[in-house]
Amino acid sequence: MEGDEEDEGVLLYYKYTDTEVESLGGREGLRRWYEDTCGAKGLVGRVRVARDGINATLGGTMAKLRLHCVELAGFEGFEGIDYKLARSPGSLNEAVEVESGFDQLSVQLTEEVVSLGPRAVGVHCEKGGKHLKPLDFHRMLSEADGEEEVVLIDVRNVYESRIGNFQCDGVETLLPATRTFNQFPRWVDSVENDLRDKKIMMYCTGGVRCEKASAYIKSKGPAFSNCFQLSGGIQRYLEAFPDDGGYFRGKNFVFDSRSSVPPERHGGAIISKCASCGRLHDDYGQRVRCDYCRLLLLLCPACLEEAGDANTKRYCEVCRAGSVGPADALGALGGLRLLCLHGFRQTAKSFRGRTAALRKRMKTVGFEYLDAPFTMDAAASGGAGGRRSWHPAPKGSEGSELRLDGALAEGFAMMGEAGGGWQVSRRYLKDRIEASGPFDGILAFSQGAALVCAALAHGDRLGGIKFVVLCSGYRPDDTPPIRGYLEVPSLHIFGGSDKQVPLERSEDLAEAFHPSTRSILRHNMGHIIPSSKTYVTDYARVIASFLEG
Repeated sequence: MEGDEEDEGVLLYYKYTDTEVESLGGREGLRRWYEDTCGAKGLVGRVRVARDGINATLGGTMAKLRLHCVELAGFEGFEGIDYKLARSPGSLNEAVEVESGFDQLSVQLTEEVVSLGPRAVGVHCEKGGKHLKPLDFHRMLSEADGEEEVVLIDVRNVYESRIGNFQCDGVETLLPATRTFNQFPRWVDSVENDLRDKKIMMYCTGGVRCEKASAYIKSKGPAFSNCFQLSGGIQRYLEAFPDDGGYFRGKNFVFDSRSSVPPERHGGAIISKCASCGRLHDDYGQRVRCDYCRLLLLLCPACLEEAGDANTKRYCEVCRAGSVGPADALGALGGLRLLCLHGFRQTAKSFRGRTAALRKRMKTVGFEYLDAPFTMDAAASGGAGGRRSWHPAPKGSEGSELRLDGALAEGFAMMGEAGGGWQVSRRYLKDRIEASGPFDGILAFSQGAALVCAALAHGDRLGGIKFVVLCSGYRPDDTPPIRGYLEVPSLHIFGGSDKQVPLERSEDLAEAFHPSTRSILRHNMGHIIPSSKTYVTDYARVIASFLEG
């Protein structure tokens, strides 16, 4: 940990441990501790407080980051963390700063430190591959002489390995070309026979993913037990080989405002190419994304200038290879369950009718509709009684009466929640999800989308949904300030001719969600959900990418 005290730095660390810290009042107390202490130090970045551990990438002065390490080490179970602290030249640009979460502090409660998805349920990192320090890892690669087959696996995603990876003569390096870590088990299953009875070496950015990835491989049996992982990841390896990067070629992709890091005393060879013209290029600074899967895409300045036409589609190498197409995206949604929330002055039945064409095109998806808890009188619902609202006093309902259904009114009154703004609908939504779930995602329209935002802003888990689709939505005025970003993957659909919800309100809602897992589809129509084949294919493509993540 070198560097002047007031220099800007980046701190990376993780720890698989019990996060129910008794002295802080459990996991929620640990989250608050992070917010309070890191906030007081002016630190920025992202922290995951999971049930099985912590994972943090933080920025600030070197002195404040060191102090944070000392304070965290004082808690039982958090000893022995490998704190990776490095000086930072500053943000590459504002776009990178925002997407990496380094424009503010975000502390999120999550289920897992990193997730391998349903195929890896029950896999525990303590059963992972043997840790090798960078010099030992380098020596093992150097001594690979062909007598024992060695396979080197890059555990990272395609946009990371694209700009930098290990290359060692005589050692087969496998680049899985996954879009998300959740896809790694599927890839392992597909090459299982090629890994059997071989010496398997693995690496990732800082080590956190290798812990679970190596455990998954070893779980396949004795033929996969000869498994090793690079301790401290690429970052520690480059620190050990600052002059030429050792066997690592290119730059190390990082999830902070620097974007990528070369060896300390070497600029790092450019090994990647522009997706359009094929010229050498490795700068993600413009944050260009694939128009199909939304992964980061490399586009050189010349091609970026030529690609000004909004109708020009740009695809990453994985999509160009045909692994995901329109038909595949729709097929990937088979068996999906969506909970659908209607808008103001609507009902579950009327919303079902309005989405009939959408349901027909997405016929393998299960759409389940929920009535809002508040019933409107005839005057408020335009002369038709029985229409519904998610809020007891929505804009435009002054002087009208909104009533809770009898059983709901009695139950919520007993809890003292009869007039709590979004509170009643939040509790109602939670109860319905528990009773009828689980659901994969939520499709919400207008006021229903506002309810979803209110629930997420209050920290509601919503049954562990994987994504939300928010149509013509808006951010409610009477919700607490959102700390950092809402981390649920989100698709936002809204139109430039919407008279009920101005374009700016829907854009404001979209900005509440994290840029790296947020997709926006704009149309030129009004207060509707477009359901033509082109639009539905786009919806399916984005949702399929969420499921892979």
